[in-house]
Amino acid sequence: MPVQKINRLLHYYLQTLSPVHVGSGARLRKRMDYFSASGRIWLLHKQRFESVLAKHQQALEDYANSDDPDVYALAGRHHLDLASIIDTSYSGEAEAEEMFEFVRSGTGVPYLPGSSIKGALRTVLLWKISQDPNWQQSKPQLLAEALQARDERWAATAFTENAFNIAVKQKRLNDSNHDLMRVLHVSDVHFSSDDIEFADTRIFNLTDESSAGWKKMKSRNEKIPRDGTPLAAEALRLKAAAIVTLTIDDFLLQSDAAQIEGEFRKNAGLFNSLPKICNDYAARQIAKQRAFFEKYKLTALVNFYDELEKEHANLPEGDFLLRLSWGSGWQGMTGELVEDSDDMQRIRKKFNMGKFEMKGDMPEECPVCGSKKIRPDNRKEETGFCFEGMHNFPAPGVKKVLFPIFPKTRKVVLDGSQPRYPFGWIVFRQTQPQIPPAENRSKFTPPPYKATHKTGGASTQTPLPPPPPIPKQPKAQKEVAIRTGDKLRAELFKIEPGKYFVRLLEKDAGRELTFTGTYLPVSVGDLVEVRVKATNPAGNQVTKIEFVSKIKK
Repeated sequence: MPVQKINRLLHYYLQTLSPVHVGSGARLRKRMDYFSASGRIWLLHKQRFESVLAKHQQALEDYANSDDPDVYALAGRHHLDLASIIDTSYSGEAEAEEMFEFVRSGTGVPYLPGSSIKGALRTVLLWKISQDPNWQQSKPQLLAEALQARDERWAATAFTENAFNIAVKQKRLNDSNHDLMRVLHVSDVHFSSDDIEFADTRIFNLTDESSAGWKKMKSRNEKIPRDGTPLAAEALRLKAAAIVTLTIDDFLLQSDAAQIEGEFRKNAGLFNSLPKICNDYAARQIAKQRAFFEKYKLTALVNFYDELEKEHANLPEGDFLLRLSWGSGWQGMTGELVEDSDDMQRIRKKFNMGKFEMKGDMPEECPVCGSKKIRPDNRKEETGFCFEGMHNFPAPGVKKVLFPIFPKTRKVVLDGSQPRYPFGWIVFRQTQPQIPPAENRSKFTPPPYKATHKTGGASTQTPLPPPPPIPKQPKAQKEVAIRTGDKLRAELFKIEPGKYFVRLLEKDAGRELTFTGTYLPVSVGDLVEVRVKATNPAGNQVTKIEFVSKIKK
């Protein structure tokens, strides 16, 4: 009797076609975790830096007492060996105050989690399932269920459970053992540390259907890409490659023992045709993104998608394209389940998705208190908000007006000063591709720190002066016992209705406390005498006081 295969292993070379970022969830801080010098970004090795600080008491105290530590300047002041505390460096200048960190294993190796790849494949399969005529018939009911979700995080649950969960299809309780995605397993993909580079990122942002610019936080769009608010991220470099294994569970697809109403077997075609389905979906995405960038005359990005289209057309059978993770956008995560504009409007209004404004007729004054300081409430239709009374009131004319295009932003990687790449495109190849050599970073060493002083408009480099001597700490004074009933002098620095704020001037000097009263004959700046009503258990801190009298100056 022939032995039935349980698993089918598909080995690929996963290669990046544009920068790819999968975040660890952490953000590196400029000056504290990295710094820029000599056209490079230098990242700190935290463990080695801590070991160096442990041997330099003055540097440790300097670092601990700083609200915004500058490691580069600290190393210069205390003559620390920079080379010993640097982990790696990237080519570029970091303008952003934070950098999104790439995910790494416990040993510090950067990798693409198999779960991230599987999530992108799940999106593609969801798109394919949604094209089935039978599934389309159930779409209105699924949309109605989605609109009943408590927030946007759960809105797609009705769609995804109907598509993938056999237990839900059979009107049973939700059971992950019966999820179709059990059939597919994806290995983690490990890369070299040299495959990580700095991605200098900006957000391309639409202001209306015909005009756009580069997003500037708390300001108007900028016309020049580099003038937009910078985003910094660690990302896999172009053409980096590593081995990935897709495992298809043929036992679930073929064995009679694993069938639930034959559902696993019915869906075997999804997994057997996975490369073709991915390529069909990628072709749609390429065409849409190319049209978007062509409309707004971003030539370099149009050229990128032209090249990607050629890559797609020339792929050998079995190879396929996929887009994943950061920057792939809302469409890349939802599988374009809702394409009808009216349905999309309903979902956006329900979950406040994308840009919108509350507009419409408002009364001349608040119907509750008569105040004219009113505006439409930004959270709810047919509602106004009164600034003076801090309350809502009915405003039937106020409606939510949605921005016509969704999504209206794209994350774009700059090449020098010009926008060049979208994020997230990868290709699965069955044969080993050509891999360009990574940058040799071992030849770079961080330059010594020098303070920059401007003199008459010219910039000159001068060595940082030696650190000032650490002042001797004054001897601690003996604590003075404080008893209930003691009278103390205090300065009055703030008055609110029925409440007076003072700062003690003796015994527990500097402590800020309050006492109550009505129309007391005092004003801000007066010296007053207060009586201690309560202290802490140790008797060295005042916790409650009462007013005695005003002290004449």
